[in-house]
Amino acid sequence: MSTIKTKSWRAKLLNISLPALSLLAGIFSGLVAWLLLDPIQGKHLEQLFQSELVRRLDVRAVETRRRFEEFIREWQVQGHSLSNHWQLITYLNSFSWQESALRAKYYNDTPSWLEIGHPNVSMIEPSQVVLMDMQGNAREIYQQKLLPFSLERVIELYPNHDGLNVTLINGYPYLLVWSNIAYQQETDPAVLLLIIDIDERFLAESQKMAHGTDTLIALINSDDQRLLVSSDNREIPQGSYIRDWHDSYLLTSQAITHYQSLEHNLLFTTMVSRDLVRQNIENITKLAQLDRLLAALVYVVVFSFIIYLISAKINQVLKRISSYGQQALGVKQPVIEKGNQLLQLEDWVKKFFRQLITARDTLHDRQEKRIRETEVLKSALFDNSMVSIITLNGQGIVVEVNGT
Repeated sequence: MSTIKTKSWRAKLLNISLPALSLLAGIFSGLVAWLLLDPIQGKHLEQLFQSELVRRLDVRAVETRRRFEEFIREWQVQGHSLSNHWQLITYLNSFSWQESALRAKYYNDTPSWLEIGHPNVSMIEPSQVVLMDMQGNAREIYQQKLLPFSLERVIELYPNHDGLNVTLINGYPYLLVWSNIAYQQETDPAVLLLIIDIDERFLAESQKMAHGTDTLIALINSDDQRLLVSSDNREIPQGSYIRDWHDSYLLTSQAITHYQSLEHNLLFTTMVSRDLVRQNIENITKLAQLDRLLAALVYVVVFSFIIYLISAKINQVLKRISSYGQQALGVKQPVIEKGNQLLQLEDWVKKFFRQLITARDTLHDRQEKRIRETEVLKSALFDNSMVSIITLNGQGIVVEVNGT
């Protein structure tokens, strides 16, 4: 059965020319090699991407924390700039400021000692702006938002100098900025206090990010690992636990020791979606796979073309051998006009060499016969000549003389 199948395949290959067969073999071999090697290369590339991704995530975590801290420092600069504003310093010399020592004043609209729309950083405005004296009494309060706790809880945290503090009050993070107001000899010293909610918008603006990015940031209470606020509360709701997000996000947590009070331990956490990371890796892998496929096709085409040229040259040589056997030696051979000359001549080559030996022997016999005929003719002429014939060698010695 196997012999029959072999003969069947051989008969099919006989009808395909050698250059075409070489071209098909080159393309097939190249594609098989690509199919075998591509998964291995793809796996190695994916491992490289994973290791590079981990390194970049560490870098991204450092960058997001740095931007967050710079955003906090911008609020400190804003508070310092406001405390040195002429409008506020002038107000401290007014009767209204002296009057507030008797009874605290509350404002729902912008007070006279503030410019409209100030203070703000990246369109974020403080919940409350408080003017307090050096004894820690809140005398004038501009409240854009009511606080869920008493103002005295914030004033108790005053460090008696310029500064800022990220703290937890009633389980929510706030940024507190204190700045001593520049004053003259005739005015009483005062302190400006900014109370800013650290909410979803605050975190998003600190990174200058839009919703939909693959990176989110959050503040976490390290004591119970509970999420206090994130840059996208719809995706990462407040109050959830960080352990609930390990499967969906790559997490990197860092302490913000320079800006938080000692009684709290907040962690700044960078969160990168695993699905988006996986999708990015798949997209990069597909692009790399496409590049490898194009490169493989180029190599296969070039290799096959070279093999095609070599096969075409071999084909010409085989035709010449076939023609030589027919024309020069008179040896019978198959008429090869199309198909695979190599396989056709492979079947004929043994007969060809036997016929070649026979042709050689026949030629040898013909030559000997011609020599004998020549010798007979020479002898007849030499012996029957009517004149004397003398044959000399190169030294002038007589070799042969006829009888005349």
